[in-house]
Amino acid sequence: MYHDGFIMEELIQQDEVMADLHPQSVNTLRMRTLKTANGVVVFKPTFRIGRGNSIVDNAGAGGILAGVDIDTGTVTNAIDKNGVFFTKHPDTGIAIVGFKIPKWEEALSLAKVLAEIVPENRYTGWDLALTKNGWVMVEGNTKSQLGFQLIEKKGFREDFELLTKGDK
Repeated sequence: MYHDGFIMEELIQQDEVMADLHPQSVNTLRMRTLKTANGVVVFKPTFRIGRGNSIVDNAGAGGILAGVDIDTGTVTNAIDKNGVFFTKHPDTGIAIVGFKIPKWEEALSLAKVLAEIVPENRYTGWDLALTKNGWVMVEGNTKSQLGFQLIEKKGFREDFELLTKGDK
C-alpha cells in the first residue's frame, strides 16, 4: 500500500514547565543559527507558544511569538501576528514576559551542533522542544522566517551585516 515507504516519528512529550503555558501544543524555541567567519552564532531566538484549541504553536495559526534574551534565556516580550502584545498567556494566565526557558544553555549548545550538520546551510531556524530527557529537534527551516522583527518592531539588516562582516 505504501510503495514509497513512510516516516514515523516518536511523539514529543514536552516538559511540564513548557506545557503549563499551553498544554494543547508543543511549545518550541526557534533557534536561528548563522554561520559566520567567526563560527556559529545564535541570532534572535524566539519562543513560540500555542493558543486556544490549536495543537501548533506558530503565529500563522494564532500562536504567540516571544523574544528571548540570548544571555539569560528569559522572555522579554510577546506578540501575536496581529501586533497584540501579551504579558500573560490569554488562556492559562501564566506570565510569559519574565518566563525563564529551562535548560537554556543546553538549547543554545544543541542549536550550534545542529548548525554544523549541513555545512552548506549558512542560515537555519531550528525548532527545538524540551522533553523530560532534554531538548530535541522538531525540524530545521532553511528559509526561517524573521518573526523576531515583528516582536521587536524593527529590522535587523545592520545586525546581520555586522555578524557576517568578513565572510566570503
